[in-house]
Amino acid sequence: MSADEFYRELPSFSDFSNVADLDDYRAVPDDWYVLTADIVSSGKAVAEGRYKDVNMVGAAVIAAVLNSVGRDRVPFVFGGDGATLLVPQKDLEKGREALAGVVGLAWQVMELELRAAAIPVADIRAAGGDIRVRKYLLSPGNHLAMIVGDGLGISDTILKDPEAVKPYA
Repeated sequence: MSADEFYRELPSFSDFSNVADLDDYRAVPDDWYVLTADIVSSGKAVAEGRYKDVNMVGAAVIAAVLNSVGRDRVPFVFGGDGATLLVPQKDLEKGREALAGVVGLAWQVMELELRAAAIPVADIRAAGGDIRVRKYLLSPGNHLAMIVGDGLGISDTILKDPEAVKPYA
């Protein structure tokens, strides 16, 4: 399995009762990146009745990156007020540009501040975290990423810390 095509070449499973078989999850390569984005003060925006705006921006993060690098190559998680995607190093620049475009669009169109970062998986592992992935086959050609490990939590903590995020923003 090549590092660049890690997710595309990852075998899929179709029996959801096997989702908890942790031995079948594969470690994301160290040279991949976590692209993560989160709306600042999303709770306030939702309380103001802007739930759809918040969700639209979170979904736009996924759509922009997938349209840029290819939907069958990138595992992702939708967070409601943001999203997290895993991209190979060769797609980092395209993914960052797509993410930056959504940051600008969120502010210009929705007046929502979207913070974003590109964090190397190697840095997350150096911090003691891990990210492991499986692909669940929803229907032919359609997969859903199953992601375990504390690495996404670590990336979220970095994203929300103004000092820690500086090298990755």
